[in-house]
Amino acid sequence: MSMFCPVSKKKLNNLCRCFSSATRRQPYEPIRIQQHEEGGDLTFSVSELSLHGKAALAHFDPYYTEAYGTVGWRSMRIALLMPPKKALLFNRYFPNVTLSSAIPSKFHSILPGTDFIRTLGKYQNSSLPEEDVVVHNDDDVDENPPTIHEVVSTMEKSAPRRQFLTRYNPSDDAMSATNLNEFIPSTELISENEMYDYRITRDPFGLQSTLNVITEKIDLPTGLCIKCAPPGRLVSIPEPLYVNGQFSFHKMDLGSAVTVLALNLKKNDNMLNMSTFSGTKSVIALQTGLLNRLTCVVRSPSRTTHVQQITETFQLPENTTTEAEIRTKIDVICSNDLSNYLSPTKVDENFIFNKILVNVPCSADRYAITSDAVHVFSPGKINARTGLSKKQLNLLQHAMSLCPPNGDVVYSTSTLSPGQNQELIQSFIVNNSNIGNFALVNMKPLYNLLNSCYSKLGIKVIPIHLPLFDNRSISDKSKSSDICHALLIVPSISCNYGPTFIAKFRRLT
Repeated sequence: MSMFCPVSKKKLNNLCRCFSSATRRQPYEPIRIQQHEEGGDLTFSVSELSLHGKAALAHFDPYYTEAYGTVGWRSMRIALLMPPKKALLFNRYFPNVTLSSAIPSKFHSILPGTDFIRTLGKYQNSSLPEEDVVVHNDDDVDENPPTIHEVVSTMEKSAPRRQFLTRYNPSDDAMSATNLNEFIPSTELISENEMYDYRITRDPFGLQSTLNVITEKIDLPTGLCIKCAPPGRLVSIPEPLYVNGQFSFHKMDLGSAVTVLALNLKKNDNMLNMSTFSGTKSVIALQTGLLNRLTCVVRSPSRTTHVQQITETFQLPENTTTEAEIRTKIDVICSNDLSNYLSPTKVDENFIFNKILVNVPCSADRYAITSDAVHVFSPGKINARTGLSKKQLNLLQHAMSLCPPNGDVVYSTSTLSPGQNQELIQSFIVNNSNIGNFALVNMKPLYNLLNSCYSKLGIKVIPIHLPLFDNRSISDKSKSSDICHALLIVPSISCNYGPTFIAKFRRLT
């Protein structure tokens, strides 16, 4: 008998009816809500999770409840089962790029209308001090929702504790239906931190004094035109127009834009995207108009054509180079060809990448829950899942080895897993001092910037502190710190972006 069950769907005309239908179901029956756009009208449908989605959710429930608290994880869980929110990246190279030319007029009233970069810029310009470090007046900052404060508090308390990979009860019919014992023996309780972070069992003393943390000023790329919707507003986005080899806009998760902001791109930067999949972050970087060279490394040869096509359709057209802007040189290569691509004969200023993005393969929480396809939480895929940490560490190590002095490496994931996020960063720092002298870049300025615009943008962001390098005393854990080792954008019902984890390194020597 086939293990794949048909997924039933029920179409609903509005979200209220969708919620009403959902609440009549039993708590152990997870469902997902999908958004459909038909001629500018929004409709919704309710469907059961696939076998693979149920397996992923059964994994996440105990682990993330432990990591983020019951209320915090419940809020994120609901959001992950609902339609993701999308922002619009308008193509600056599209002919006569305006709202009226890029999108038919009947959609104008239901499109995202908040300018992302301009909103951040207004706050930044009003709060910048004379020196280069970004600070802010706490009285001027939007208050983060209470759920975020609870999540931060829970994370601080639970960091030293084990966070269990899964709990299996043979008498629980709902759990046994997901065949958890096919990828974790039912007689074992395995700590996910233990599984992912075995490399940091050596806990050397004096770590706080060995970690360099530097703070930099954020330069917003004013050439980007990103529109998003305020919290609580649903939007309908049509398909983009295609004219003269250019798409009018690109739909994206706003977490991708924040990741590119973390790179802090400057004029004539050379950027290497070490693990390109959809090409969204590469397109955002291209649209800043700041890059001299962009190289996208794809993990699978089947993605090469897609990435080539999407980058070309958001690139400055050929024979249109001006004094103000030079056409970015774009290469798309497979990971197996990277060594030859960066061979000694090519090592010149055009092949030295001072901005490297490491968007690593991860458990991809939203995709894992809602996708019908086979993924790392599917039965029989334990080796693929447990191998993630090795892939992630190898990619980060490789990126640091390619980064020149004063260059930056941004590490990002699309998971809430501490084992793949802050614990992996901590593991890298502890075990890779031989790679060279590097520092973590303080993410507090970017956190302050996003947090200050919460009422307008709705991005829920959590400041991450690495437990081994957090020099705050126990009594100070609840107080604000001037240091933030990383950021985590968490999904919420009102603004359903993420999850996105971001950390940044600076190569010193």
